[in-house]
Amino acid sequence: MIEATHDLELVEAGVWPFYMTRIPGKPWMEYEDIWNETQRATCSESLGRVFARCFVEGNAGEVVDSDIIPNLHKIRALALERDDVKPFSAFISKLIEEAPALKKLPLFFGHLDLNEMNVLVGENAEVTGVIDWELSPPPQPFGVACYCIQFLAGEIIDIVFRQRPEFEAIDWGFWDGLLEDTPAEIRDSLEANWEAVQTAVMIGTIFKVMSIEGDEVFVSKIRLDALPMLMRYRIPALRGASRAYSD
Repeated sequence: MIEATHDLELVEAGVWPFYMTRIPGKPWMEYEDIWNETQRATCSESLGRVFARCFVEGNAGEVVDSDIIPNLHKIRALALERDDVKPFSAFISKLIEEAPALKKLPLFFGHLDLNEMNVLVGENAEVTGVIDWELSPPPQPFGVACYCIQFLAGEIIDIVFRQRPEFEAIDWGFWDGLLEDTPAEIRDSLEANWEAVQTAVMIGTIFKVMSIEGDEVFVSKIRLDALPMLMRYRIPALRGASRAYSD
């Protein structure tokens, strides 16, 4: 909550004061160099529990037809024009073919730009808040917003995306926390449609690499370079004891 403070004396002095809800904690990033694997996994699991609160009522089918598939077509059209995107055209076409499966998934209100600055945590490594929701899109099928765990469990060093040593612990912690706090009836529907969730995560990843504003597609060079790796990611429910990035 952010509201203006109505103080005429300050305004006349050229000061425009506001007040907002205080969220305790510090950004995830400030703990990067001092956390051990257990603390990282604890934070990730806590974030998963926050995500479990984001399911909303509505028809995923309408979103798939009006938003997901049209935007994938825009990205595929770009792949026909740009040499750096062209190698991914077959992958994008496959996502277009598989996208109707997302109609089986519940709707979910996801964060557009979840990163180490927007997740606030306390000294016990529990999430205290998630900020900067104002640019988030309308609800989408579950899984699209879960692309974020790859970027939280990974890191970009010298403009190259890499897995953190604790990648598996962070990844598993997130999904475990999410499923643990998801209402039983929703969890049952997810467990019956893990392949659709996998597709949704890949679609979210593509949208993070190639963001869409109106009819324009903007490509992140660093994320595009990482895409050959990112597109091999498999969610824990499907990969089991295997590593996150399949060969």
